[in-house]
Amino acid sequence: MNANQFLRLSPLLLGAALATLPIHAAKAIETDLALKLKAGLLTEDARDLTDEGEDTQAGFLDLQPQLLTRFSDSFAHFARVQAFLPSEMVTQTEQDEAVQMEAYAALREFWFEYGGITDYPGEFVRLGLQRLREPGGMWWDRDIETARWVFDTTLFQFEMGAAKAFNAYRSDEVELSQSQRDRAYGFMAVGTQWLPKQFVGVRAAYATDQRELPAIGTQMEQNGTSTDPVTGNPYWHQAEQRDYGWVGVYLDNKFYQWDRGPGLSYRVELIGMTGSREFVVTDPATGVVTGSRSQDVDALGGEANMRGRLSETFPLVFGSAYAFGQGGDDANGSHVFRQTGLQSNRSRFTGTRTMVGRFNEAYQADLSNLRVFTAYVALPLNSFDFSVIGNRFNRDDKGSPIYVDGIDARPVNDSNDLGTGVDAIVTWHFAQMIGQTFVAEDDTRSNIRLRASRFAPGEAYAASLGDQNRVVLEGTLWF
Repeated sequence: MNANQFLRLSPLLLGAALATLPIHAAKAIETDLALKLKAGLLTEDARDLTDEGEDTQAGFLDLQPQLLTRFSDSFAHFARVQAFLPSEMVTQTEQDEAVQMEAYAALREFWFEYGGITDYPGEFVRLGLQRLREPGGMWWDRDIETARWVFDTTLFQFEMGAAKAFNAYRSDEVELSQSQRDRAYGFMAVGTQWLPKQFVGVRAAYATDQRELPAIGTQMEQNGTSTDPVTGNPYWHQAEQRDYGWVGVYLDNKFYQWDRGPGLSYRVELIGMTGSREFVVTDPATGVVTGSRSQDVDALGGEANMRGRLSETFPLVFGSAYAFGQGGDDANGSHVFRQTGLQSNRSRFTGTRTMVGRFNEAYQADLSNLRVFTAYVALPLNSFDFSVIGNRFNRDDKGSPIYVDGIDARPVNDSNDLGTGVDAIVTWHFAQMIGQTFVAEDDTRSNIRLRASRFAPGEAYAASLGDQNRVVLEGTLWF
C-alpha cells in the first residue's frame, strides 16, 4: 500500500478505531458520543446557466458520528468522521473551491486539548485537525490542522495559532485545492467588552505559499470556456505564489447571538490587506507559460450590519447590511481584496439559529471585487424560524476578477451589474438532541429545513443566460 492509498483509507481506518474508543474511555471521567444523521433532497439548475447544461436532482445521506473523551478536568480528545452518500454526482464547496463528488468517507476532526496551563476558565490549547471558526465565517471556518491557544471568558476573548492543510483525508479522489497546497497560516484574534454589552476586537491573519511556480514552457489548463471581457483572451489557469496579511477591527453588541432580546443589533468591521503576489504569465492563445510577474497588493474590505427585533412576544426581525471588497489595479500594484481562503461566509446574521450563506446560497460569492447590498426579514421562535433575504451584487472594478462557487458562468462585458439573489429558509426545530455537539456550525436541535435560493444574473452576464435556482430539503436528527 502506497502513501496515497493509505491517506485515502485513513478516514475508514479511523472509523474502525472510533468503535474501540468507548472501551478505552471506560476509565475516563466523561465520554460523550453524538451522531448527526442528515437526509435530504437537492435540486440545482445547470451551473453554466444555459438550457444545454445539466441540471442536478439528487438525494443524499450524511452521517457524522463524533466522540469526546475527557480524561481529566484539563485533558480531552475529540474525533468526528463523515460518510456522505448521494444518489448521483453533486457539486459541493470543499476547502475554497467547488468540486464534483460522489460517495466518500472523510476524517473531519481529530484533536487533543489541554486546559491546565493557566487557572482562567475557558483557557485551553488544542492541537490537531479541528474546526477553526469565528462567528461570522468571513475570516475562517474550516476543518484544518491547527495548533492554537484560546482564552474564551465572559469579558475577554483571545486566540492565536498556526494552521496548515496537509491532506484532504477523504476516501475518494478529491484532494487539497491548488490554492491550499503548501500554504501556511498564522492568525490571532482579541476582543473585549469596552462598554456594557458593547464589544471591540481585532483580528489578524497571515498566509504564505511555499511552492514553486510552473517553469517557462509549461502548458496550463484552460479554466472554463469564456473569454475575458476586457482583453478578449481565454481564461487560462494561472498559478500564483502569495504572501498576504490581513488586519481587521470590529465593533458589535453580540451581533451573532441569535437568541438576544428585542432592540437593535449592529456590527461594523473594516479589514486592511497588504502583501505581494508572484504569478505566471501565459500566452493568451495557447496557455503556455512565458514568464512570471510580481505585484504588491494593498486593498480594503469590510461590512456594516444593522438588525432590529420588535418584541419578546412577536420577535420579528428586520435587517440590512452592506459589504465591500475592493478591486482594481494601478501603477502602485493590485488593489483586489481577497479573503483568507479559510472562509465559508456562513453565519447567523439574520438573527435566527439557522446558518445562512452571506452572499446568496445559489451564487455563493466571495468578498472580492464586490459590493453587496443586503436586506432581510426573519422570525425566530422556539420551534420555528424563517428568513427571507435579498442581495444586490455589483463589481467594484470591471477589469478585476470575481470569485463565485455557485455558478460556472463568467461576466462577458464591462458592466458592473452582476445580478440579484433571493434566499428563503424555513426551519422547524422539533426535538432537543441527545448528547452534545462540538461542531460550531451545526444547530443544536434536530430539525427539518428548506433552503430555496435564486440568483438572477445581471447585465455583466450574457443576455441568453437564465436564472440559477437551488433548493435543498433536509432533515437532521441528533442522537
